[in-house]
Amino acid sequence: MTSKSSSQPKNDNARVLGWTEQSASALRLAVFAYGAASSVAEKAGISRQSLNAITSGVSTPKVGTLKAICQVIGSSVDDFIDTDAAEMPGDEGEPPSSSLVLIQEIDLAYGLGATFVDGIVVTETARYFPADWVRHYTSSPPEMLRFAPGKGNSMSPTIDDGDIMLIDLAETSPSFADLIWVCAIGEMGMVKRLATRADGAIVIKSDNPNVRDDVAYDGEIHIVGRVVAVIKKT
Repeated sequence: MTSKSSSQPKNDNARVLGWTEQSASALRLAVFAYGAASSVAEKAGISRQSLNAITSGVSTPKVGTLKAICQVIGSSVDDFIDTDAAEMPGDEGEPPSSSLVLIQEIDLAYGLGATFVDGIVVTETARYFPADWVRHYTSSPPEMLRFAPGKGNSMSPTIDDGDIMLIDLAETSPSFADLIWVCAIGEMGMVKRLATRADGAIVIKSDNPNVRDDVAYDGEIHIVGRVVAVIKKT
């Protein structure tokens, strides 16, 4: 993010200036990429609840706290502080830094079981994601990517209610049974594992052992894209 570290308070107990929703989102992804949030919190000398409040955007961190977190995850404070937040673009325009990419949200209410949808609706909501993190999972351009919150528990424990899914719209061929796909049968949308049988039928599988498999035949299922990454709710 655009940063002018000299404008930050010298007192480590002061709150960070220029902390935005994008700052919290970027830090959340960086913590996720590092590993367990509980480990980051412990090494940074703060509680798991405090870290969750910061990465969810509920709380603005103190300067010293952000420094401690960055030291643990191997990032720079400058990666997250944006002192030009008032000039940050919304849904359009260039991202505030080449290290971030803007990705639109799909308002499709795709349940982790199944919910009814009317096509693919892109909402006005968009978030900045760290470019390096995105490129770790896909080489597709940002315009072919979407994010969406998970709902329900049929894909638990892989994807739980409230987790964030990164979806690649460029991938629509379920050639591997161990991958997770966003798909629809008629107006019923779902997030499932798909496996193609020898007769051409597609087996629809859930990770929750209490949910039975289903089968779709040729022409019945529309594949929207592949879930390439999941950000677990902290």
